[in-house]
Amino acid sequence: MNWKENLALWERLATHRGFALVSDFDGTLSPIVNDPESAKPDARIQALLGELRDHVLAVVILSGRAVEDVSERVGVPGLIFIGNHGFERLQDGKIIIPDQAKPYQKAVKKAAKKIRRNLLPGMRLENKGITLSVHYRQAEDEEAVREDFLPRIRSWSDKYGLVLFQGRKVFELRPPVDVDKGTAFIQFVKDFKVQAAVYLGDDTTDASVLKAAKKLRETGVCEAYGIGVHSPDTPMEIHLHEDYYVDGVDGVGDFLSALVDACKTSST
Repeated sequence: MNWKENLALWERLATHRGFALVSDFDGTLSPIVNDPESAKPDARIQALLGELRDHVLAVVILSGRAVEDVSERVGVPGLIFIGNHGFERLQDGKIIIPDQAKPYQKAVKKAAKKIRRNLLPGMRLENKGITLSVHYRQAEDEEAVREDFLPRIRSWSDKYGLVLFQGRKVFELRPPVDVDKGTAFIQFVKDFKVQAAVYLGDDTTDASVLKAAKKLRETGVCEAYGIGVHSPDTPMEIHLHEDYYVDGVDGVGDFLSALVDACKTSST
């Protein structure tokens, strides 16, 4: 269901004292671009995030990127940043890594060294310390590169005791511990005693949060809703688990604007 079909819901949530807005970054606040280093939200979304921050319990960016990287790209102070699919949290200027993931840092380092020596043309390795991302969006034949590289990176993930995930034009290796965006979302809700929340996300890794939001809502822990950000190549997992949807990054901007307007109206 399009988010515009239930405007009363968003107006009610936005004015709830315990409301938090949680969002993915790439493909949600910033368009998907061929060069991940050039990704950033436009001035409109930056301004809306800043305004919303001043009216709600919290605005959280939950990204697969390294936490310092995403915080710099968003460029809005006063937000909460959780990076590396939940493996990093920026707290008091320090990066906090879950204790159960720390033993795998050496394995990640070894896997990075192996992958770097075997990258195909158009591939780029992003070493995030506790996880790895191998992007192939810039490859001349993306599908051929994916099929060629998949069995190799799968064998390396097995060799080094890591878990392989696939996203939109990206392979990811992570420690085999129960941490993902969904668990990070649930932990945030518990830590901050969030009573109402909305999550925005566009990729396969965001499906765990959409499912977590539904679980929190159905168990009465938090009135949480998951919103899928649609594009021509939106993964099926998003369609299956979203409660509502918006159309692309521009649609995210419209949704944030509606939340800000609701907040302003309630405070007058």
